[in-house]
Amino acid sequence: MAFTQQQLEQTANQVRHQIQTYPYTSDQTKQYLYPILQEVIDYLSGKTTQVPDVNTGNSGEVWYFRQFDALLSPVNQLEDLEHLDEQDKRIFTALQTSPVLPELIEPLLRKIADAIISTEDDTLLIKYATKLREASITDKGIIDSLANACYGTGTAYYNYFYRAPIILSNAAGKYIASLFKDYKDVIVEAFITYHNSDDWSKKLVNYLARNTDYNLTDFIYHQRGTTTYLNLANAVSIADYNAPLHESELLNAYKKGTPYVTELSLKYLILRGLANALPEKYRAEQLNEAHHYLKQINQHIQQSKGTYWGYRDACHWGFDENGKEAAHVLSAVILDDIFQHDTANARQTAVDLLTTIAIGYIEPKALSVIDKHLGKEGIDVLALGLLTDKGDGKTLKKLLELLGQYDYSQHRNKVWNLTKDKSKAIRMIATTELAKLGEAALDKCQELLNAKSADVRQTVAMILSRIKTPEAEKILLDTVNSEKNDDARDVMLEALGERRYQNITDAQLAELIAGAQKRGKLDAPLVPWLKVDDLPTIQFTEGRTLTPDEVLFLLYRMSRAKEIRTDIEARPLLLRIDRKNNGAFAKKLFTLFIDNGGDAKQKYCLTLAGLLGDDSLIDVIRTQINKWVETSRGKMAEYGVVALALIGSNKALRTVEFFSRKYKNKNGNVGAAALNALQVAAEELNMDMNELADSIIPDFGFENMYKTFKVGQDEYRAFVNKDFKLAFLNEDGKLLKSAPKGTDKELLEEFKEIGKEIRDVVKSQSGRMELYLVIQRRWQPEKWQKFFVGNPIMFVYATHLLWGIFDSDGTLIQPFYCAEDTTLLSLDDQEVMLPEDKVIGMVHPISLSEEEKTAWIQKFFDLGIETIFPQLQRPIISLKEKDKTSTEIETFAGKTGNANKVKGTFKRLGWITWELGDHGDIYSLSKLFHELGIQAIVETSGELFVGYEDSGEAEFGNLYFLKLSDKWHEEPHIPLGQVPPIVYSEVLSELEQIVPKEEVAQ
Repeated sequence: MAFTQQQLEQTANQVRHQIQTYPYTSDQTKQYLYPILQEVIDYLSGKTTQVPDVNTGNSGEVWYFRQFDALLSPVNQLEDLEHLDEQDKRIFTALQTSPVLPELIEPLLRKIADAIISTEDDTLLIKYATKLREASITDKGIIDSLANACYGTGTAYYNYFYRAPIILSNAAGKYIASLFKDYKDVIVEAFITYHNSDDWSKKLVNYLARNTDYNLTDFIYHQRGTTTYLNLANAVSIADYNAPLHESELLNAYKKGTPYVTELSLKYLILRGLANALPEKYRAEQLNEAHHYLKQINQHIQQSKGTYWGYRDACHWGFDENGKEAAHVLSAVILDDIFQHDTANARQTAVDLLTTIAIGYIEPKALSVIDKHLGKEGIDVLALGLLTDKGDGKTLKKLLELLGQYDYSQHRNKVWNLTKDKSKAIRMIATTELAKLGEAALDKCQELLNAKSADVRQTVAMILSRIKTPEAEKILLDTVNSEKNDDARDVMLEALGERRYQNITDAQLAELIAGAQKRGKLDAPLVPWLKVDDLPTIQFTEGRTLTPDEVLFLLYRMSRAKEIRTDIEARPLLLRIDRKNNGAFAKKLFTLFIDNGGDAKQKYCLTLAGLLGDDSLIDVIRTQINKWVETSRGKMAEYGVVALALIGSNKALRTVEFFSRKYKNKNGNVGAAALNALQVAAEELNMDMNELADSIIPDFGFENMYKTFKVGQDEYRAFVNKDFKLAFLNEDGKLLKSAPKGTDKELLEEFKEIGKEIRDVVKSQSGRMELYLVIQRRWQPEKWQKFFVGNPIMFVYATHLLWGIFDSDGTLIQPFYCAEDTTLLSLDDQEVMLPEDKVIGMVHPISLSEEEKTAWIQKFFDLGIETIFPQLQRPIISLKEKDKTSTEIETFAGKTGNANKVKGTFKRLGWITWELGDHGDIYSLSKLFHELGIQAIVETSGELFVGYEDSGEAEFGNLYFLKLSDKWHEEPHIPLGQVPPIVYSEVLSELEQIVPKEEVAQ
């Protein structure tokens, strides 16, 4: 049975409670709804055979009846429809007249949507409809559910926003077309009147217009109450494919459309469709309107005084001749029509367009039309665009691309004039085009390098940098030292490249500094508080101290770097500076920078501090990064983590790694900057991120897990104990509570720092090791031995976890544990050797039989081994065979929990906010598995918001998996059978921690 009498009563009470407590439901409405509710209860309980009428005309008033879906049998795939019983059918029948009905059956359509999208075959949809009919659902209900799924409500909307138009283009369009004759009014109501959405209805109308001869007038005019609505977008599709049948209605729609810009293209396209179908009757009028509309475009632009919206962009997203979605830009469509049907006036029309309208206001597609019809005979026409306002450069790019097909050398000076344009974007477009001339451009470049305008000289430097010939380089070399404008000079320096500065001598350095002095760049400190005399000295590797002028030059050139990076002309000095002996300079520079406001304009101080700093600066920068985050200076915090990475030591990189995790969710920009800095470091070292994380775990100089030291004549050993704390042994092997008395103060301080570093490592590494268990990271035997048996911290991890030898396909061959004497042992304490052709990893309980798991749990208990995190005791949730082709999990849909608690638990478990609404409401959360290239998404709704405490209830939607992609909304859901079993188990286990156990559907 789908439900018991007790469950029916509980659901009815929930509906009553919502009706009673909802603040916007009037007393009159309440009194109206209670009798309907009782009719539903009596019908569902079998007390009456009278089908209730739940259609109040207002879906909001009966939304409470949505609660009855909890009584339905579980429907997770198409085959489950065969198991619906009589009680299920009574629920569908009871709500047959209710706007709520589509919401009850729409989830199934969402489940098979991917299969529908992937094929033009509508048999799956017909099978779906047949099953619903057998469950007492009428064709109206089926059509409504299709429309509802495509339009989208609740959490479904965010999945379907991108996919619904595709559904209506193939299988669903074919299926609905087959029902059109018998259910025309229902279809119009479902796709036009009820939802009033052009995005969905125009897909269906286009399909019907292309594939049927039905009368589609109701899709042009549709009635809602006493008001008739005009749908011009649908009229365009009908005019394109079925104009003669609808001639009078289309002509009426064309005449009734307003002259507003949003309807201008639609009106013209309707007339165009009529003219293409009935040319003798409408072609003359179409051409008359074409010229009229171009004049309107011109008039509007003249009045708009520099704005780039409106008639220039008048466009309709319709369909091409193959029924594929395409943009119809009004000016391009009109020009094309004039060239095809008014040949005598076409060329002059194009000339008028380019001379009366600035090129910046003309859509690129309009230029393509001119080129299509005139070819090389249109060079002079297109070149007219080089003389007018270029706007944002979008159309200019297209213009130069079209001209570039031909020899347009007679118009080349017009392009050179673009180097003087006030817009940097336009000048950059000109550099790309003029650089194509190669050495033919050099004489003109030489001439313009003497221009008064620094912008022109910078533009020319860009052209020369792109030509990249010895002659171009010589011109830059002859100019670079005399160029006073730093922006232009930086372009030249980048073009000349670093080889100019390789192995720089003192004489060459003196020449660089003299040039800077001559240009007046070293006359004063960059900022008043940055005086060379107040800074400690800097040492070259050969021992020489930098002169004040050399330090000034270094600061000046570093100030030219745009980001946290070295400047090209400062780099040769930095390569000669001794990184080991300039920590005092770095710390003083950083302190001055912070004490004087830490202005982002002086971030070169941060860069230089990182480049010259040592480990003593790490904690100082770390503290400042946290202060920047707390005071909402996120960009400075980003700069700070990059500067930390520049220090380059293992300790510095560990701190950066810490920030990549600390700010993974909140202040994610800082975490992302840290992660990017680590990726750069990994690339430099030819490692992946996990290998880098391994490499920066310190060994503190220990040998064979110990650091041996003497106090007087007695020898002691320091080591990392199983509780991850530093411990000590005397010569007799006795464990000491602390370092022995008399230990040198310097050594005690070293031990203190080691203890602190151990704590920092464990904070990050324990979570990372648990991630490695989930993603099943593997090590080659030699690397595993070196990392886990050769490192004093990681050895503790090795002795607290169950390991396994795995085949290349992931099959567990031999589990083992690591004893405290480094021996690797099996369950029966036989020594295990690591074969070179296998890999090593942590054992997830999913790889063990129940008997093996129980035996290993007992073994660890007997040995007193406590795992760092739950390993063998982890819950296992296996995917059922019948669900392997499914793409969504509905287990948690509709379940609720305290919003604030839910949000906190998600964060603790590493989930991040994925989709956000306009007001900060969270539509979905995600857990990323970067190494596996997938992510889990769980839909959410209710009182769940970013940025503040939530007092209400959060509601869960469906769970599904996607491939990691920049275009996440276009990625199809991954069939559950293709999700790694461990990931599937872990994700569902985590959600069961969040959703109260008694709430989870069994």
